[in-house]
Amino acid sequence: MKHRPRQHVSIPCKFRYEVKRVLYLQWEFCFSRVWFLCVIVTGTICVDAFAQGVWIEPSDTDDGIEIGDAPHYVVAPASSQRGELLIFFPGAGARPEEYTEFINHAGSLGYHAVGLSYPNDKSINFDYCGDAADGSCHEFVRREILEGIDLSDQLSVDPANSILNRITKLLAHLNDLYPEEGWLHFLTDNELINWRDVSVAGHSQGAGHAGFIAKNHSVRRCVLFAGADWSFTEQAIAYWLNWPAVTPPARIYFFTHERDTTPSLILSRMMWVAYMIADFGPEIRVDSTDDYQESHTLTTNLEPAEAGNFHQATIVNNAIPRNEQGENLLLATWQYLLTHQRNEPGERIGVIQTTEEVMISPDIDGEALLFAYQDPFSNLWVGKIDPSTGMFIRDSSYQKIDTDLNTIQESRKGPEFYLGDEGTELIYIKRLNELPSIWSASKINGEWQTQLLSPSDGIARGGAIGTDSASWERPAIAYWYEDGANGEVRWAWADGPFEEEITLGDIQSGSTPLRWALDGKHIFFTLDVEGISQLFVHDTQTLQSTQLTDVSSGIVNPIVWESAPQEEALLVGGVVNQEQIQIFTYTPGGEFILKQVLEVPTAAQEAGYTLIGSPEGFMFDERWFVSMEIANGELGRIPDAQIWVLECLRPEGGISLRCDDGVEGALRADPEWLLTRDEVYLYYQQFFGEGPLKQIRVRTGLAPLIRGESLQVSSEQGNLQLEWDDRAELRIERSEDLEIWDLVDPMRSPATVDPSTHNQQFWRLRPNQL
Repeated sequence: MKHRPRQHVSIPCKFRYEVKRVLYLQWEFCFSRVWFLCVIVTGTICVDAFAQGVWIEPSDTDDGIEIGDAPHYVVAPASSQRGELLIFFPGAGARPEEYTEFINHAGSLGYHAVGLSYPNDKSINFDYCGDAADGSCHEFVRREILEGIDLSDQLSVDPANSILNRITKLLAHLNDLYPEEGWLHFLTDNELINWRDVSVAGHSQGAGHAGFIAKNHSVRRCVLFAGADWSFTEQAIAYWLNWPAVTPPARIYFFTHERDTTPSLILSRMMWVAYMIADFGPEIRVDSTDDYQESHTLTTNLEPAEAGNFHQATIVNNAIPRNEQGENLLLATWQYLLTHQRNEPGERIGVIQTTEEVMISPDIDGEALLFAYQDPFSNLWVGKIDPSTGMFIRDSSYQKIDTDLNTIQESRKGPEFYLGDEGTELIYIKRLNELPSIWSASKINGEWQTQLLSPSDGIARGGAIGTDSASWERPAIAYWYEDGANGEVRWAWADGPFEEEITLGDIQSGSTPLRWALDGKHIFFTLDVEGISQLFVHDTQTLQSTQLTDVSSGIVNPIVWESAPQEEALLVGGVVNQEQIQIFTYTPGGEFILKQVLEVPTAAQEAGYTLIGSPEGFMFDERWFVSMEIANGELGRIPDAQIWVLECLRPEGGISLRCDDGVEGALRADPEWLLTRDEVYLYYQQFFGEGPLKQIRVRTGLAPLIRGESLQVSSEQGNLQLEWDDRAELRIERSEDLEIWDLVDPMRSPATVDPSTHNQQFWRLRPNQL
């Protein structure tokens, strides 16, 4: 069926049912038990008279999508818009036409709603993974269907036919057809899905796709109808279900029939635990109550309209329980699932890689939105970051671009982005005649090309760190020379054949010894002086190095921020005696002034975490922050640590936020950050016991916390839905006079401001000063 204009039909309620009853007898194939008017327009087309839905052929949105797939079903908001897109995923072998009543109802509640047609001809639990040796099969199959990357030998889905491509191409197509309806709002500027304003729902296998997305992306809402992933071989739920969800559990809901066997109620309850929603109120049978007690775990025992079809009874058109008048008995439940909001904390911590990947020493480039890492087999990989979620994108940009790198133990530094002649480039250490050598990789005409930077003179060079500020007129590289344990720290211009190598001093082991200043002129580094670490500054114009004698001895891990509070000054810091971070302003040729000392937060100390490591400074909204690990154990290895972000140079103390989720028995290290236009992401490594790196995690949702004071709204709009970072407790302020604000008690997100309770006109959020 090809696209056709929307049908605008208005039928009185009584006559509507008579039309449905008569036409049902003659046109049973037109989606039984739903009120449809069938008309003849170059063939039979079934049109919902009230939701004004349209059918869109997937192949009409992208030439790469297979012809002959079931059409998407699309409904624009029938009332005031929520500003949310609902994407619904049918079950295995099902088509969007079987779920139109639910999709129509979402449209009536103000959603932009889509019933998505996608590759679902076989069952993941039974056909693809029924005999799989382990529970990871479900993840690989789902990710291939979602992203179109070849991860499973069970099926073949290319990027064009993937779920993500079908969604983005459908939204762009709808914007072309109906530009006034706002479909483009759900795509970012670079044509990725704007997950922040998307809700997902699905039935059976489709519920698994909705849940998988909620695990990987922060969505507004996730509604699951009778869905579970189960490993028959291991007699356990699929591995991916135990991942922490980027979407807070407080936004996830589950609805099933008590007599369903696929999944059974027992298996559904296991899903509730996996999604961390089992404790959100009691298990509620919706049949005889309208008080759901804020539960996220709903069941029904009503008789399906199609006898015995318990698996489809909660959502499929022909099985929905109905009264004698043919009315849907689940509308109130659907409305609750699509509109209820909970005032509970949540987490937005996601695992960035699939279970078969080991990512060693990853690096992130915020300008180019690129992610690079080294795998255990000495291969170099690069891919893109989704700026709306901070997650790794597995599309055609995800490539292995070189091999035979030195191990991290040999090179002392993983791949790193820097600004080279070709813009954003990668610098890394690769063997040449069995010796570590410095190489670069740059993307030229769409292809990654590699080249040797350091001379092939038989002298080892490694641990390379490149300049990454546009202030540097020429790209430069610092590295160790001759011996990674006892040699020298040197630097050279990267755009020449290392004609001159400038020696800074002896290597100091056990720390990050050097930072490029962003003024384009200076290098801050630490050297071992008579067994004590000391901070130095090097002027790349005069080639002179100066020890900063007014700085505490024992300082390691230098930090350089983007800019400083006073003009012509640099903001510089470092870790002193593993117990505090000292922050200074440095005026080249002038004073070096101590501005602040950051101590280990009290909450970390009380838990026994006292040692500071791996600091990284960043600036956001003209405020200064530092991320770090705070360890309870030996630094210099992957420690038992908490991951924190602390605010610097804030008179009232600033923000102090613990960012890891506290998985018991896990070792955490090396927090790094990425800034996009409106978000801050924090990445860190997590290990479990001995062995290789297990996870790279991304902590999202920091921007609302950091820029909480900038959120100011007028209560003239009516009830205001305010939302901020779910792990952070903020305060709401109210005011009639914009100069004078009154604090309301601390609240958790989301919250509703009711102007009728107060006479104040303005509201805003402030972070607690912890």
